Amino acid sequence: MPGNIQKTAAVPADPCLAHFFNYLRGERDFSEHTFNAYRIDLAQFVAQQWGADGRPPFRWKEVDRYGARRFLAGLQKVGSAATSIGRKLSALRSFFRFLVRERHVDVNPFAGLLSPKKDKRLPQ
Repeated sequence: MPGNIQKTAAVPADPCLAHFFNYLRGERDFSEHTFNAYRIDLAQFVAQQWGADGRPPFRWKEVDRYGARRFLAGLQKVGSAATSIGRKLSALRSFFRFLVRERHVDVNPFAGLLSPKKDKRLPQ
């Protein structure tokens, strides 16, 4: 995975992303914190999937299970916490579930992927 897994809320002006963000704001009434976290997660996925030169509209139908797994593996490789990876997985599952429901894609490549196990801490 390239070194573009960084915290950035810069999301390209893709029609599917715009539609999803409107849905999160209008229908789901996400908090500002959760909304921004989803923006960051999706921006990171876009950067990994299409690179710095990728331009919208993105070809969401071309994202497959291997691309989904590659993204999660890249996060593990750079040392992301299991809780962060789980949240990113949740954001991407939600996004692709939305795309399936809105008939932008046929399948959700993130459906069925398991979150990494969280570290167990000893009681204080």
